[in-house]
Amino acid sequence: MAYKNLTTRAVAAAVAALIGAGAIAQANDAILDLLVKKGVINQREANDIREQADADMAKQVEVNSKTKVAPFLQSMEWAGDLRLRGEYFNFGDGVTNGPRDNDRLRFRYRLRFGFIAKLQDWATVGVRLASGTENVSSNQTLGGFENRKSIGIDQVYVAVTPPFADWMTLTGGKFDSKAIWQPSFGSPMVTDTDLAWEGAHERIGYTFGEQKQYTVYGSFGQFVLNENAAANDVYWLEFQLGAEAKLGPVKTTLAGGTYYTQNLGGVSRATAQTGGQNQGNTISAAGNYIDDFRVFYGRGEAAWTVNDKKFVGTPNVITFSGEYLRNVNDGYQKAGFGTQGWTGQIAYGSTKKQGEWQIGYQYKRLEANATLDAFTDSDWGSTGGTDRKGHFFMATYAIRDWWTLGMKTFVTEKISRSTSSLGSSNSSADILRVQVDTVVKF
Repeated sequence: MAYKNLTTRAVAAAVAALIGAGAIAQANDAILDLLVKKGVINQREANDIREQADADMAKQVEVNSKTKVAPFLQSMEWAGDLRLRGEYFNFGDGVTNGPRDNDRLRFRYRLRFGFIAKLQDWATVGVRLASGTENVSSNQTLGGFENRKSIGIDQVYVAVTPPFADWMTLTGGKFDSKAIWQPSFGSPMVTDTDLAWEGAHERIGYTFGEQKQYTVYGSFGQFVLNENAAANDVYWLEFQLGAEAKLGPVKTTLAGGTYYTQNLGGVSRATAQTGGQNQGNTISAAGNYIDDFRVFYGRGEAAWTVNDKKFVGTPNVITFSGEYLRNVNDGYQKAGFGTQGWTGQIAYGSTKKQGEWQIGYQYKRLEANATLDAFTDSDWGSTGGTDRKGHFFMATYAIRDWWTLGMKTFVTEKISRSTSSLGSSNSSADILRVQVDTVVKF
């Protein structure tokens, strides 16, 4: 009898511990009822276990409640990525920043991390920190005798989709440049993918069709480039109209728009760089932009899923992308050096899952005064900017869902061989630039 009582108490204690710990909280009543039915414990002991479990749970709730969140916070998602890069430059004839053999090898990293908080079901707050201090690059170069590197605010914004108007999204703060749509170019035409707009953005869209396969939208941006108490503030205003269609195996996006700056003429280009080196536009003898920009553009991208079967481990998808733009401002038209740009790209595959890969090729021609040099791709040429044409090659492989390895190659040459009004550090050399990247997401 004593052995049976001891066994009963031991079983009861074990069950109470498991239920109190929450290991089988979903089925505790069913388990207790089964033990009573089998005669392992009686009903009084089962009730005691329930009371003990409730008391333990109350204590745990009290502990957890010390870390409180707002009742309207629906969810919070943390995310980040770390990119390690090895980068090599080879300069051809005519290099202006050193002798012909002034090649370069450097190692860099980019760190980004933050969160997206959903408030109820119609508002989002985003915060992201990133390495670096430049407006179009988050890279930090290894070296400097091991000095500490910078971390700054990369994005901080609120986006609202009113419950009474789910066709509209309003965004304010500092947010991703992808708010204004552009194809997924290896080397973008107007804005580097690391750029974060500061100001306001509105998007209105309408989706229709039996399978919701069509969307038309309007995208409007009002961005603050510079606030100056002693002079006129500088703004960038952009308007874009676009359409998306999913027709069988092909998804197509087309967009056309215009942007224009206000009060940019007379502003020092050094002020617009925020530590960067992007150059190419015509400037005055004092180093200032000579006028505002008024740019019109057309963009498009089509992704064709050839079939549902993978080819050597990657989705059988071919993507075509293209863009044409022109700056129609008279000041830059008269300055010469070109005011147009165009690009075309083809890519195959994707890298969303482990074992998948992607390859791509792009040709790009961006004349000196086609667009604002400060915001263009910082990897184009040696220091980014405009007034350069050439080729881009890429290959990426997904080692894991969260880890990729890739290589990018830029083979470019300067369009205008003059540097007198375009900035001497925008090298007139033919340049080979190779980047080997590994990216880890977390």
